[in-house]
This record gives sequence, C-alpha cells and structure tokens, in this order.
Amino acid sequence: MSLGEIKFGTDGWRAVIAEGFTFANVDRVAQATAEHWKSRRPKGTKKKVVVGCDRRFLADQFAGRVAEVFAGNGFEVVLGDSPTPTPAISFAVKAEKAIGEAQRLIADLEGEQARNMATMLNEAKE
Repeated sequence: MSLGEIKFGTDGWRAVIAEGFTFANVDRVAQATAEHWKSRRPKGTKKKVVVGCDRRFLADQFAGRVAEVFAGNGFEVVLGDSPTPTPAISFAVKAEKAIGEAQRLIADLEGEQARNMATMLNEAKE
C-alpha cells in the first residue's frame, strides 16, 4: 500500500475520509506527533495527552486509534468518552498538566508546526 501525501492548512489536516484521511494516515500523524512531543516536552508538563473527538463520521474510532498510538509510545492517555468541544479539551490539558491534546483528530496542528510535520511525514514515506 502506498501512503499518500498528508496536507495541512491553516485550519488543520486537509483530507477526505477514506481517501487521504485513513486509519493508516492517522497512525502516521499520531506517531509523528508522539515522537515530536517525546523529544520536545514543554517544561512543567507530564508525559500525558488528552484525546478528544467531535461528531464527525468515525471520529470516535479515529480518536481511539490516536490514543493507542500515544499509549504505545509510553504516554499516559486521557480519552474522552463522547464528542467534546475543543475548549473543554484545552481546559483538560491545562488541568491535567498534559503535554497537549489530540482534539478533532489532530486538527490542532497549524501554521509552521503543521508544515514541519507534513514535511517530516512525507519524507518518511519515501
């Protein structure tokens, strides 16, 4: 199976479910994010992530997959049990002193971080 290019825009990951937004690509992005946070953990945070989802199709299953990848990388994972607004997930990150959040299937990745992540992911597939 050939893994396609992952594209990020100013509002996060740009892809259609079952085309570019697949479980395999969610695994890639989650793994790259876990590796990034393992080597660049902000001061005062725990090796812990908060994973939430919205109401989009299969969002809960994609969030579960993200949680599995982070757990496999030694992170403590707090996984929401229902669709949750982004501000509530952000609050949980601060309250838990977590390293970050994987809300809306890692749609948080923006700007320079997203471009760097996309470059790293796309170079890794070659």
